[in-house]
Amino acid sequence: MKFRHRFFFLSLFFFTIGNYATAQQKEADSLQVLIQAASSDTQRINLQLKLVNIFRSSKPDEGEKIAAVALTKSLETKYKKGEGFALNALGTIQDARGNYDSALILYQQSLAVFESADIEEGKAAALLSIGNYYYYQSDFIKGADYMLQSLRLYEKLNDKAGLASALNNLGSLYNDKKDYRKALEYYNRALVIKKELNQPRSLATTLLNLGNVYYDLKIMDSALLWYQQSLDNATQYDNKRLIASARSNIGNIFFDKKQYKEALVEYEAALEIDKERGNQEGIGVSNLNTGHAYLMLKQYDVSIPMLKEGLQMLQEVGNKFQEQSALKYLAEAYVAKGEHATAYNYLKQYVAVHDSVYTEESNQRVAEMQTLYETEKKDKEIIILSKEKQVQRRTNIFLIALAALIFLLGLILWSRYRFKQKTNRLLAEKNDELIRLNATKDKLFAIVAHDLKNPLSAFRSITQNLNDNKLQISKEEIEYFVGRM
Repeated sequence: MKFRHRFFFLSLFFFTIGNYATAQQKEADSLQVLIQAASSDTQRINLQLKLVNIFRSSKPDEGEKIAAVALTKSLETKYKKGEGFALNALGTIQDARGNYDSALILYQQSLAVFESADIEEGKAAALLSIGNYYYYQSDFIKGADYMLQSLRLYEKLNDKAGLASALNNLGSLYNDKKDYRKALEYYNRALVIKKELNQPRSLATTLLNLGNVYYDLKIMDSALLWYQQSLDNATQYDNKRLIASARSNIGNIFFDKKQYKEALVEYEAALEIDKERGNQEGIGVSNLNTGHAYLMLKQYDVSIPMLKEGLQMLQEVGNKFQEQSALKYLAEAYVAKGEHATAYNYLKQYVAVHDSVYTEESNQRVAEMQTLYETEKKDKEIIILSKEKQVQRRTNIFLIALAALIFLLGLILWSRYRFKQKTNRLLAEKNDELIRLNATKDKLFAIVAHDLKNPLSAFRSITQNLNDNKLQISKEEIEYFVGRM
């Protein structure tokens, strides 16, 4: 089995850290200025932890000093969040150096601080770091347990950056468990989130891991494509750790094609970078791969010392996953040399280590935890759906009641409108009748006036004559006029 570099994110998230700057040194210089100008201890600690995040791979010694200062100040000011993340930062630096046991102690201290202060984002980061430790020790049961706890918290917090890290690390665990479908699912989910968050510097890790899955599936063209994308990205951002990993994994493809000399070019390039970085585990893996290539070229005197050196380094860092490969290759080398007793000794060690890494119980427990996680996730979805249905039901009842109220109000308004229309119509009819009556009255008075006018005029004329000629009128004329009247 060829060893492939697989990577996961060391959980180091400082609250709401954004995208990486295009130039690490420029970002570091800017942070140094901000640290000097910080107006409070809390602000200064947060900025220092961001600076540690930049230095932990490129300048681990400097990063460690800054993290220690941040931890001291956090303890003095009782700033629990700063204390927890400073401990986690120190753990990641020990992790990068291959000091895994020291890293675990710091991660556990970090988790204890976050639990005491009930800081969920910190708990998620510490749980993921602890899960990484157990995964590196090939304890897949504990590794999966802690990683899934972290994943649940990141989902609860809707922390997409943390979620991408947890998904990536779970992908690595399931890839090593040979559950490639689940590994691809997690890696692709992580890749989508990282692209969504616009984190180009971190893409190389997931691209490399996707290549590993296709490598294990023996789809070499796809594996090479993902590795090359990872190498291009790592080269663009001068990420030497991932440059070494990508070249080593590309070397594995040449190896599988039996192009051992071409594979050696890639392995030796990776070895030089790992030596430059002082990465003990990386050196161990590169020695392992280089020694294996020389073994296939039948250069045993070169191969065996390199394999032994790689084995020693891998045993020192406690990485059983790579250790089993070194033991297997040494057994093969001594068989080729005809030293069967030595070969048998290495083979027994290989079987013991291999059995401790892959056990039926481990497979079953990890599967059970995955099922538990998915069941919990579905239960949460059911609860959310139930709540949504209740809200929808209440909304529907409210809308029905509102519609009934509007209908009733409309009915009342319509009834009032009809009543008003009827009243207006009756008033109009009465008004027309009154107009007709007034016209009839006027006509009647006109007729009466006309009928009275002539008699009254005649009466007035007679009385006027009598008044004007009372002395000259005879008795007979008076009797005549009175008779007329």
